[in-house]
Amino acid sequence: MNGIVTKVLFLIALINLIIGCKNQTNEILFSDNLICNTFNKNKIDHRLNIIPTPDEFKLGKEPYRLNKRPDSLSPLLVYLLDETFEPNSFFSFKDNYDSLNKIYKKRMPVSGQFLKSNCRDFNFKNITNSKVQELKNDRIKYRSFFRDPSSVIIKLSDLYTNEKRNQGVIFMTTTYAFKDNTFGSLIFLEKKGNVWQLKK
Repeated sequence: MNGIVTKVLFLIALINLIIGCKNQTNEILFSDNLICNTFNKNKIDHRLNIIPTPDEFKLGKEPYRLNKRPDSLSPLLVYLLDETFEPNSFFSFKDNYDSLNKIYKKRMPVSGQFLKSNCRDFNFKNITNSKVQELKNDRIKYRSFFRDPSSVIIKLSDLYTNEKRNQGVIFMTTTYAFKDNTFGSLIFLEKKGNVWQLKK
């Protein structure tokens, strides 16, 4: 009897080990503050772009960008759409998607860990697509909700990887709601060990 119990317990432990290893293999781990580093690299905070006054222009001063956010500016409010989007549905991604899809054929859902961050320059909030559409029906509410110019809306695609799953790309759109301008950008990643990080 004890021998049967021992075998059953061994089989249960073995099954749990196999399942655990499988889940660990499929889990997507991102480097700390990946999304913050991405935003800084793409310079999404337009408030840091300084346009000289007419008098300064006359003196030859050119537009420039601040190296870091001053304390007088609140962290940029980033609304993250809580659903993935299909990159081939966004006009500026169509050509990129077709060519990149020949390399990055595997598709993996982006886990919530990508959205975790503790960087000082951005505050994150989730928002639904239905809420955005609801606000768009009332232009005054829309502009009031996305305070000018201190907030943006971000959409992220799934993670597309190559066959070896050591190189990848995420499609991202950034919408400056107060201007109704939307820009597309590509986040190229590489896997170091078990962790995805920005490709250098």
